[in-house]
Amino acid sequence: MSKVGDAYDRARSKIDDKADRILTDLCDIVSLGLVSDGHSGKTEGETPYATNIPVEVSEAAPGVTVNPGSGASYTATHRLKFSWNPTTAGINPKQKITVQARGNESEMVFEQPVRERGSKSIYLFVLAKLTTGFRSPANV
Repeated sequence: MSKVGDAYDRARSKIDDKADRILTDLCDIVSLGLVSDGHSGKTEGETPYATNIPVEVSEAAPGVTVNPGSGASYTATHRLKFSWNPTTAGINPKQKITVQARGNESEMVFEQPVRERGSKSIYLFVLAKLTTGFRSPANV
């Protein structure tokens, strides 16, 4: 890798080491898919992917359109900021991200997360849409 690439990797590693002090919230990530129904069949369900991952939530810029790869585009409502590590680098549209409640802020659930591409940031950014109310996994 180039000297610049190595510098990015070192900076990202330092941020990841201090992420719990830099990023303001915690989230849990689950993978959506088919799971055993206990009767030799399959049903829609969730499989834990990671818990207590530091994250910072902000609103996405108005009109940001995302295509999660399934052909159907949507307008992202939020931008999630993570540190770079193997767990966060593996975030994909077939997952659900739940930001834990904090203080007066209630739990927030985001679906169809898509990593921003082409960024030279030391942070990893993910665009997603905020889900309200009960939703059956639609992106299984």
